[in-house]
Amino acid sequence: MKKYFIIERSDGKKFNVRNKTEWLIENKLFHLDRSLRDKGWVKNKQDGLKYKCEKDYVESLDEIEFGDVKCEILTNDEIDDLLGGLDISEDEDDLLEGLDLNPQKAKEICEEEESFPFGDNLDKDYEQLKKEYDKKSKQVQHYQDLIRITRRENRFDDRIGNIIENMHNELRESIPKFIPDKITPTFVKRNDIKQGVIQLSDIHATEVVEGGYNLDIMDKRLKCLFEEALVEFNYRDISIINILMTGDLINAEHHLDKMLTNQKTRVEGLKILFQSLSSNIDYLLNAGFEIRIAGILGNESRLNGYEKMSAVNEIAMNNLDYLLMVLLQARYGNNVEFLNNGDVLEEMIHSNGKNIILCHGHSLKQTNEKVLTDEVIKLKHKWFLKTGIMADLVILGHIHSTWLNHIFCRSASLVGGNGYSENTLNIPQSHASQNIYIVGDTIKPIPILLD
Repeated sequence: MKKYFIIERSDGKKFNVRNKTEWLIENKLFHLDRSLRDKGWVKNKQDGLKYKCEKDYVESLDEIEFGDVKCEILTNDEIDDLLGGLDISEDEDDLLEGLDLNPQKAKEICEEEESFPFGDNLDKDYEQLKKEYDKKSKQVQHYQDLIRITRRENRFDDRIGNIIENMHNELRESIPKFIPDKITPTFVKRNDIKQGVIQLSDIHATEVVEGGYNLDIMDKRLKCLFEEALVEFNYRDISIINILMTGDLINAEHHLDKMLTNQKTRVEGLKILFQSLSSNIDYLLNAGFEIRIAGILGNESRLNGYEKMSAVNEIAMNNLDYLLMVLLQARYGNNVEFLNNGDVLEEMIHSNGKNIILCHGHSLKQTNEKVLTDEVIKLKHKWFLKTGIMADLVILGHIHSTWLNHIFCRSASLVGGNGYSENTLNIPQSHASQNIYIVGDTIKPIPILLD
């Protein structure tokens, strides 16, 4: 298909042009070039007229008459001039019938009325009209085909969207809702001065490390993490706990070594992780704690691991980390405050007057402390320009090694050491560890060793 442009002017004139930019330059209207990219009228200050540009496509440009296009819609005065004042009110049906049949019959009918507006070249005029009609019919058919294709694509997208929405709705309805114990808890002391944070990062559910990690060990370590966190929080009379998830909660399967070291399918691993996490959240709620949850996306939890991790939220959310958040929202929607939907690559949350950025860390260079610090400073600056708020701390994961300072805090993995951390990252003594935080006047990180 060949492309050309139709430029319409507000005084009714139209122009067919091969190259929009060249036409605008020739007519001293180049300053309108960028504005005409958007649909709609653009006013020209020089002549006070408005201009509009649209694309069209034809099989061959030979059938297009370029330049000034005559007005296709005639005014009433132009119609009167064309008909020569012929009064066709009484025999209009006969005249139209004659024109519809053939040129000669139309001529005979008009001669009977002693008026024939088309002269002696009716056959030629008729052929020209027929040619124009065929040309317009092809253009109409072309647009009808485009509309049909567009409608088909929209129907397909709508069906996919409806399937996903229905799947999520059915999933939410199938998840048993949390029901608090009837006994009102009394042993949690209220302290509005400080809040607690439990960071969950790089859990890698379904991964197996011989003698060191599997789904059973994952469940035990999660339980141990929450117990150790409660010791710290109860000691400080903290009643508000933020559970912040920084990605890679499910192990990947797009590499052969990942597939060989996965205990179960990723969906089964997601189910078991959800059950394990739910049991710990249930305990906190029944004990009287106020729970807030937020999360972001990790690279290994993406559904299509054979494609590069997208930097676009709408594509990156095709991720099991997001699906876990959907499950948690379905179970705790009425009992937990969800700070976001877990469908983004980065997030800033606010806890006790402090601003914390969540990211996984796969897009940050982490070769050494100086490099990572520079990356984190750039990240904080980006969020400041975006929100007008300067973050107090960035928490991340990705590299299975704990790293704590006043600018960023990196969590290790729940897995501990594996072939990747030892042979690729050169971390021979990677421990199973997660971070918790006490958020008061400052943010105090506390690493919890779990192996």
